[in-house]
This record gives sequence, C-alpha cells and structure tokens, in this order.
Amino acid sequence: MFDELRTLTDAQLRVKYDQFGDDLARLKALNQVLTHRRSEAALDLQIEVVGAIRRLTRGVTTPAETWLRQFLLTRTLSRPDGRALHRYRLTDEEYAAAAKVLASFDGRKRLQAQEDHAARLFVLFAAEWFRREAVSLFRRWDDVAPGVLGVIDDNAKRRLTEKGLQYWKRDLLIASDGSREFIITLSLEGGIPANVVLEDSSASLGGYLRLVMRSGLQDATPEHLAAVAWENREGLPPSYRHEDFIRQCAELCERLLYWRRQVEEARRGIDPVVYLDGLHPEWRRDLPIHVPAGQDSGLTRLLSGLMREKLTAPYTAGVSARRLLVLKEGTWRQALHLAADGEISRHRFPPLSAVARVEIVPSGRLADLLPGDFAVAYPPDGEQATWRIRPRLKLLHPLPGFEFSQAVAVNLVETGASTAWTWPGGEALNSDLCVFEAGEGSGEAPDTLVLKARGSYSSAAKTLYVWAPDEWQVEGAGVTPIAAFPLRRPGKLYRLDAVAYVTPEDDDTRFRIEPDSAAREERLIIPAISPYIEAADSRIAFAHSPLKVRIETHGRERAAKSGEIFWRRPGERWQPLAHDLRCEGLVEISWRDPQAGIQIEKQCVCLLLPDAKMGAALQTQTDALVVFDGLPGWSLIVDEPGLDLEPLTPAQSRLRFHERPFFSRTDEASAHAGAGHSDHNAGQGPRGDDHRRGWARCAAWCDAGPGKAARRPARVAGKGAPSDNDDQHGKGRGIQSQLQ
Repeated sequence: MFDELRTLTDAQLRVKYDQFGDDLARLKALNQVLTHRRSEAALDLQIEVVGAIRRLTRGVTTPAETWLRQFLLTRTLSRPDGRALHRYRLTDEEYAAAAKVLASFDGRKRLQAQEDHAARLFVLFAAEWFRREAVSLFRRWDDVAPGVLGVIDDNAKRRLTEKGLQYWKRDLLIASDGSREFIITLSLEGGIPANVVLEDSSASLGGYLRLVMRSGLQDATPEHLAAVAWENREGLPPSYRHEDFIRQCAELCERLLYWRRQVEEARRGIDPVVYLDGLHPEWRRDLPIHVPAGQDSGLTRLLSGLMREKLTAPYTAGVSARRLLVLKEGTWRQALHLAADGEISRHRFPPLSAVARVEIVPSGRLADLLPGDFAVAYPPDGEQATWRIRPRLKLLHPLPGFEFSQAVAVNLVETGASTAWTWPGGEALNSDLCVFEAGEGSGEAPDTLVLKARGSYSSAAKTLYVWAPDEWQVEGAGVTPIAAFPLRRPGKLYRLDAVAYVTPEDDDTRFRIEPDSAAREERLIIPAISPYIEAADSRIAFAHSPLKVRIETHGRERAAKSGEIFWRRPGERWQPLAHDLRCEGLVEISWRDPQAGIQIEKQCVCLLLPDAKMGAALQTQTDALVVFDGLPGWSLIVDEPGLDLEPLTPAQSRLRFHERPFFSRTDEASAHAGAGHSDHNAGQGPRGDDHRRGWARCAAWCDAGPGKAARRPARVAGKGAPSDNDDQHGKGRGIQSQLQ
C-alpha cells in the first residue's frame, strides 16, 4: 500500500483519503507517505488523517459524527438512500442541534480535522436553512445562515458542499457554461422556501402555486399537476425553473388539495389547522415545505386560508367543457362553455403517432357552433408528459343551444388520418336529474347555472339548484320551484337552501342533495363507445360488454367497493354487481352509498358486443350502402322526405336520395331491432381534409332485455368528409356512420 500511495500526487492522495473512510490500516499507510512531504496541501491533509487515526484508535466520536449517526438511526437508515435532502424532514430539535455543532468549527484546523463529518452535516443544515429561513431568492454565501456558518470561509464552504453531496448521493448542479452551482444546489435541495412563499403569496411563486392548485380542481392526479407545473414554469423566478423544484411545487399542491379535501369532509366552521392538528397531526411533516408548529405563524395562516378559500377552476385556461343553463329573455337555455388553452397528459389523449401539430376540428353539434379547426394540439417534446392545446379562436362566451345529451365531439386530424375524440368533460349527459351551482359572480338571482352532478351531491355552496322531471318528487324544507321547462322531458328547476331528497317515479331509492355541507365530488364512470353514437332517448348510454364500472373521486379513479354498485334489466329487481358485467342489451346501473341508504347516481346503458360493426358509404352521388355486421335482426326504415330505402340483404340496405344531397343538411333514418339484442362496434371516425361537409344519422331500437316488449330508440350519428380508405365497416374507435 505504501509503495502504491507514494507515487500519487497530493490531490490524488486526498481522493484516496475520501475513499478510505474508517479503514485504519490504509489511513496509517497514507500518514506514512504524508510524513515525507512538505507541501501545504500535504500538511493540511495529514492533519485530517492524524485526527481520523486518533479518533479510530481511541474510540472517540466527534459531535458531528454523533449527530449524523443518531439522525440516520431515527430514520432506520445505516447510510443515505439518495433522496433529496428536504425529504429527510429535520425536526426543530435536530435543526437546532446541527446549528450548534457547526458553530463550534471556529478554526480552520479544527474544521479540517473533522472535515468528513462536517461536510455531511454542512450540506444537510444549509439545505434545511433555505427551507426554513431564507427570506429572498437572492443567493450569496454571506447570506446563508450567517450566524452559524459565518465562521467558515467561502472556499471551505464549496469544498464541504462538494464532499457532503457525495456522501448524501446527490449531484452538484452544473450551469450551461460549465460552472458549478454550489449555492443553487443547496437551495434546491432544501425544497420550497417557506418564507418566500409567505412574502410572495400574491405574486410570482405564490401566484404560481395557486395556479397549479386551481388546475387540480379538475384533475388532482400527480401526473396532471406535474404537467401543469412544468408547462407554467415561466411563472417562477428564473433561478427556480429547475425540474426538481417544479416537481416539489406540484407535490405541495397535490398534498394541499388532499388535506383540503379532508377538511371539507368534516363539519363546516372548523378551523382547518385546528382540525388537522387534532385528527391528523402528521399533516405538517407531510408537506414538502416547513410548517412551524402552532397556529400563529404567517405560513400556517396562509395555508389555512388556502384550505378555506373558495378556489375556482380557470375555465378560460385549460382543456375542459362545462355544461350551463343560461337565463336569457326569461327562458333557461342549455349551453356549453369550452376551454382549449392548456395541457393534457399523454394518458388522457388518444395515442397518436403525430410528430407535428394536430388540427382539432369540431364534429357533430359542435360543428354547427364553431368554424373549422378551432384549436391545435402540439405533441410532447422529448420526455415531456403532456400535449399542448392552443386555441385558434377566443372561446370566452358560452355556446348557446348545445344540449346536455350531446357529446362534445371533435376530430384530431393528422396527415392522412383522423381520430374521433370526446373533449375532456364533454361526455353526453344521460340522466334525468341535474344538479347545478350558481356561476361565478352570481347574486341571489343568478342568470348562469353550472352543472355539477347528475345524482346525489353535496357542496359548500349555500344554495344549489336541481332540475327533475315533473313525475319525480323533490322534498325538503328549503325547496322552492323557480321555473318549468323541458330538458329531456317536461320538468322543473328547483332552488335548494337545505338538504332535499329526490325520488324517481319508478324507483324507491332516493337521491340526496345537500347545500352548505362538506363537498363531495364523485361520479360514476362508464366508458362510452364513441362521440358519434347518440341515443334518441338521451337517457341511454352505449358501452361495450363486459362493462367495467369505475368511480372518480376528486379527479382520481378507483374501483367500486362492495355494496356500492347494483344492476338490473329495466323493470326487474336490483342485484349487486361484484365483477365486470357480461351481458347484452339494456341494463340499468345504480351506484349507492350503503351507509347512508341513498342512491348517488343511476344510468341506463345499452351493452354492445365488441365485434359488431356498422358502416355506410356513398356508391354514387345519390346512392349509399349501409352495412350491418354482427347485428342480427337489425334493419333500416326511412320516413324522411326525399330519401328512399331498398333492403338488399338482412345485413345490407341501399339509401337513395331523390337528388344529390347538400352536405349541410341533416338526413334522418331509422332502424328496428328484431328479437336479438343490439350490438355495435366502434368505427374509425371521419377522415379527409374537409371535415365540415355533412351529416348522416341512423337510428336503432334496443330491446329492454330478454322477453321484454319495451323498446327504446338509439341513434348513431357521425359527421365528416368522405374517406379515401377501404375501411367502410368501422374497425376502430368512433362510429363511422357518415355517408362516405
């Protein structure tokens, strides 16, 4: 060992010293080599080596070593695991003890003698100081814990930082010009600076956190929040636009939204901090930001305010659809508010192969209200996790006349192909019960109502509004009818100032609507086949068998619990659904709260086999061929003027227009099902360059179930241009029912 070491330079010997750790034999060999050298670097290194040898031979530990050993022991660690330093979550007692140990290094030789352990403690303390005590984003060594670290010169601080980060298995950041970022690395390792958030709560950093939190009202998944945080990073001070810090901001917002929901589920009027400290004392350490104990700190009051504040989702930004009732000239009208300026995660966007931008073209009813390509989507760049959606129109005002029963359908147009897609939040509403809250800024007599639920619902809003059919009973002390108008059928709009119960005319299971109570944002998820399927009876949804029922709670999907989901054929008895539902035809799905004894949501679904197909194609300028594949017993009938029907086979029919049709008109056709069940497969959806050239619809009748006489209409609708491919039977996602 001696012969090997004596050939090394002083700098190489220091590297060896760092590698030897507590290996006494190697340290003695190193000391023997250093004894024969006279350079300043060699003398400094020998002081450290001799100190380490004495410590090991005498069994004496330094205060820094003792602190570190106890610190890791309390976390059941024998060595660092590579996590960011702020994730070790120093306690107040540990932080104070670390400051005392570091302040004792009041001389250069003493620091050098204990440099290994001092470096480990130095970086951990400095990062925690940024987390707890930094009051600005301006970084200089003189500003970092001057009362504790002021005795250490800047060169030593850099050396301690580099050595300490190596021990904790963390990287030293390198600037684009190749310079090493010592102070920035320590500040980012400290996480989110609590005092900076407090001082800047109405601007830059604080405003940035509020923006990300608001996006979580629509989708609180960590993936979505991380994507929003990254895409809006320009709102951060330049020195904080680092991937790790942005991830921490997203985590903070996700955890704040989580604890906010815990408070909302409690009784109203309770101070959030008092409630969480009493029932969830771990909430402070759960946040990636230092929250002092007690209720009097400024940051505690700020976080309490965020959990109390009525946050509203930014609907002019984002990718979403809101259903509205708008009062105009004394009449309530259905409307749609569309937002198309934001990001959407890969997993929520169709799996396109696009490497360039994708045009977003309205389809169906939306094409009557918006021109051409109203937005554009830019694919993820590199490791980016989101598609960027940007509008080409100013979507500031609601679109009147867009009915709740109509899906918000669009076509995603890339080179030579088009994919049907339902806009986020734009699924067709197939429920008779609609629950609303007043729009933002509304007074006692609002003129805009925002659809919030289609079943049982509770909200912190003082007043809720319910539309229900005339045959349904709406009972409660605070129920006031305010208007009568039809949605799917004749009904009334009620104002609710207290809890109310709503009972359908054909069911004894009630819904409960609760204003001024703990918020509950949940909905039943039944995967729809396509935006191009539209039921003539708007209460019917279409889905493939087997049906997997999921529940969305505050933006997160979960599996249904035992006793929550029931199903039946219309008119038959309810039975619990324990697994995926494997059948065909019409069924009803009921989601219930087994403890409260109420129905949360109910849907009527037509289950279709996945291999059934339907397609239509123009053969001449006036003749079209309609094909059923795997739909036994289906046929077409026509009662539309100017359109004749010629059955060819049980699975094929020809439609003949009396004259060449204009693609701007709507043409209706009907079909009846025989004794068999109705089945349908998703088609590819419209293709081509001109996606506003026309409509075609086919209607069908679905049996209510085996042996049932009752039948309900269902309409398949598509909009788009002729297809240049030979896929005329629909072998993809959307319904290819347009006349090609």
